[in-house]
Amino acid sequence: MTTLFLKTLTGAEIKFKLYTDDAPVTCDAFAKILPLEVDLLHARTSGEELWTPEGPELKIALENATVNIESGEIGIAPIHPRNKISKCLVVSYGQAKLFDCANIFGQVFKEDESKLKDLGNKIWTEGKQRVELTIK
Repeated sequence: MTTLFLKTLTGAEIKFKLYTDDAPVTCDAFAKILPLEVDLLHARTSGEELWTPEGPELKIALENATVNIESGEIGIAPIHPRNKISKCLVVSYGQAKLFDCANIFGQVFKEDESKLKDLGNKIWTEGKQRVELTIK
């Protein structure tokens, strides 16, 4: 099983199981650009969602794509085909609905759901936070 780690500047680590069966092309393309540091922002108008407009340009097709992201899922919007949220990395920590389709490629581990919720609430109240994404 491949695990994606999201690490905050305070040292908290949140683990995600990658959807290597449902989104193999997206998982592979995303893994190739790691490690990656981004600022996560809050997108409260679409729900309990964290996102970054500075995500990588993944030149891949839509795969396991939806606007109905589930709590704890992570996704990336590919640049092909044209997408209104191209390059955006998105992490849902509760109910959310995306503005356009993103390739959903992972799910937070059950034991880290509260850490993800805490991060979401912290970004909501305190503003953006820099995080690092890696695979171990």
